[in-house]
Amino acid sequence: MITNDTKYGLKAALFLAKNAGATLAEMSESEALPQDALASILPRLQQAGFIKLAAGGRFSLSRPADAITVGQIVRALDGPLAPIPCVSQTAYSRCTDCRSEEGCEVRRVMRLVRDATAYILDNTSLLDMGAGRNAQVIFAEVNMVLSKASDCAARAGSD
Repeated sequence: MITNDTKYGLKAALFLAKNAGATLAEMSESEALPQDALASILPRLQQAGFIKLAAGGRFSLSRPADAITVGQIVRALDGPLAPIPCVSQTAYSRCTDCRSEEGCEVRRVMRLVRDATAYILDNTSLLDMGAGRNAQVIFAEVNMVLSKASDCAARAGSD
């Protein structure tokens, strides 16, 4: 699960992708985001190279919206995408309770989770997200099928 900081950061970046520039207050009001949260998130996005601060306290994207992926922002704000450390590509750590990584069924499934998540997030730019390109389009590219919304709703109680 992503943190609220990442959700707010994605909303702020998407807002900047759709608008030439905005102040913290404008983003907060337009997107119903807490100003204090944005005040701590925007410098992190700036340090990661996704946004820049211009005169008058106006923020804007530092690169075109099609050159910034959702995955880049998630990693900058939340860290690695991997659900467990032994499948992380950027923060790998061997599990102390695992006798054999090669034979670990949990690791095998979690690697698939990481790979699918990374594929979607790394192939979705801010421009794609703003234009409504969704995971079904991305999954169709590799002939994967998403569960029906009704299936997901039925499983929602088991999260």
